[in-house]
Amino acid sequence: MLTISDADSEFQEKYFDALTQRFAEKPKSKRDCTVWQAPILHYKNYHSQPAIVQLTSMFIAQHELANLADKYA
Repeated sequence: MLTISDADSEFQEKYFDALTQRFAEKPKSKRDCTVWQAPILHYKNYHSQPAIVQLTSMFIAQHELANLADKYA
């Protein structure tokens, strides 16, 4: 598996444990062609963002989380 992040990325404490478990549970024939994507939330510097960017960040977060609810989204 390959995880890409940048300098201001933060991962939830159990993220890599959960990722490893999902990988191990996947049939071997599908492991290498599966993509696991965590939702991207732009809240690291939320309070210093201009108002229009804050609004955009909220809508993007809602979209990211909604995609988790429907695997066909």
